[in-house]
Amino acid sequence: MPRDRTGGLLECFAAVPDPRDPRGLWHSLASILGLSTAAVPAGQIELVDVTAWVAAASQELLAAMGARRNAAGAWVAPHPDTVVVGERAIGPKSNEVPAYQPLLRTVAETTDLTGWVLTQDAGHTDRPTAGFIVEELHAHYAMITVMPISA
Repeated sequence: MPRDRTGGLLECFAAVPDPRDPRGLWHSLASILGLSTAAVPAGQIELVDVTAWVAAASQELLAAMGARRNAAGAWVAPHPDTVVVGERAIGPKSNEVPAYQPLLRTVAETTDLTGWVLTQDAGHTDRPTAGFIVEELHAHYAMITVMPISA
């Protein structure tokens, strides 16, 4: 069968407009789309599975897709014992805070969270959320706080 002369996978993905702010980008959108696409035939369909598959990818595969593993970003890769049990898209005119407890309730319908340690970012660090996690879910929490630095 003759080889397609219209370009490779990464060249096709390079034609997709990247809506991200270019400041601080580590990888091209083409690399991200290429790695995500490569994960699917390997059986990775859910976002958390694709992310874990890419995090475990060889340096050779990453290089072939125009990406690289670096020490500065390695700490954000999922730890082997870390589990993401739920996620929810938030609309552009909304915010994630009111959706957090309903998301946890939905997760708790299929996963017993008793004794689990739930982590969340500073936006969810408040007494009602802490009380909900402990009293309703019978779980524990690790919350991040942002402390102002005094001059």
